[in-house]
Amino acid sequence: MYVDADTSKIVWQSWEHDTKEIGQQPWREPNATKVGRYWGEFRDIVGNPSHDVVSWVETTDGHRGDIVVVQPSTGEVLARARIQVSPERTVVLAAVDDVTVYYATAMDLAGSSASEEVWVWRWAADEDPRPAQRGAGVLDVSEDIWAVGAAPDRIAFEAADGSVLSSVDSSYGDRTYFGGGLSPGGLFWYVPAHGLILETATGKEVNPGVASGGATAGQAQRN
Repeated sequence: MYVDADTSKIVWQSWEHDTKEIGQQPWREPNATKVGRYWGEFRDIVGNPSHDVVSWVETTDGHRGDIVVVQPSTGEVLARARIQVSPERTVVLAAVDDVTVYYATAMDLAGSSASEEVWVWRWAADEDPRPAQRGAGVLDVSEDIWAVGAAPDRIAFEAADGSVLSSVDSSYGDRTYFGGGLSPGGLFWYVPAHGLILETATGKEVNPGVASGGATAGQAQRN
């Protein structure tokens, strides 16, 4: 998935390099500022190839429109919903899957004290977006795996019911941002400050390019 720089069209490309235009450039407030530690990257479109879905916020007459879920292989709009906060609030997408879209609304561009809020949209159930009932401290979310700031100086990886799967030192959150920490399936957490990948189920460091016995994953598959 990418946005064509010349046409502003959203383009899907298959593994066979077939391309399809599936939408217009996603909405982004032109004067949006980077707000807070976990808003360092503005995520205006997210996809999940495992489920053949992609999500973005539409641009309508230069203004913010609905949030949509699209099947990229066909271009079909599967669901849409209204963003239930004022147009001055920036929107950052975290993840989409076959059931849910997760996104957040940062403080408004006028600099008010409105807090960031994480939203859950169960699009497949035709529900309206609703605020996540988790309070402050949500660092990222993907397929019901939640990364949450936990005191003292810890990051907890939690299941949908709030049970803790694992926890790690808070330094593993350095230079991460909302939408950029968890993998699409929520199985892994990326640590750019240390160049590491952690398994959320255990908190252990993993090297996805190395199989057992020291061979790379590609070598293992060829063998």
